[in-house]
Amino acid sequence: MLQAVKNIFNLKPGNALTKHYSSRALTAKNRIEAEAILYMNSLLSLYDRDSQTNAELGMKIEHVAIWCKKLETMKYFYEHYFDAKSNEKYENPAKGFSSYFLTLPDGPRIELMNMDSVLMLPVNVYSQFIGMAHLAFSVGSEDKVNQITEKFISDGYEVLDGPRWTGDGYYESLILDPEGNRLEITV
Repeated sequence: MLQAVKNIFNLKPGNALTKHYSSRALTAKNRIEAEAILYMNSLLSLYDRDSQTNAELGMKIEHVAIWCKKLETMKYFYEHYFDAKSNEKYENPAKGFSSYFLTLPDGPRIELMNMDSVLMLPVNVYSQFIGMAHLAFSVGSEDKVNQITEKFISDGYEVLDGPRWTGDGYYESLILDPEGNRLEITV
């Protein structure tokens, strides 16, 4: 078989068989090129979709939910330190559930939730674990990171780290909210 293929390609130009097989080879080549172009276009369309901004896709984080033991304390904390505005408290007595939605000046909302049946995890706040690591709040400048961090310290909140420059280029401090959730304060 291989010898037959070699013989076809060794035929002299102008021969009927050479013309026939050359024509078929050209057709096959064109089809392969067309398939390759379609494949590349489909890959490029995936790339284009991935390179679209969240706004172009209509996608954004709408809210982040936090289970709380002391709902009112947490509400005050986020209102006081992050200028969050709260809605009216929602309560569902049948489920023992209550919540607030806090709207930040910019970005997603925070839903603070409490429910009698939700268990408190016995987690050491100083250890890292798989799952949500922290919420990060951008405050606009190094000076504001420093000021806010000093405010947390003077008000008795624990600062785990910083303010400092990280290896990946962030200026930040890491604090704990009243229930031990990690909050990153960054430029």
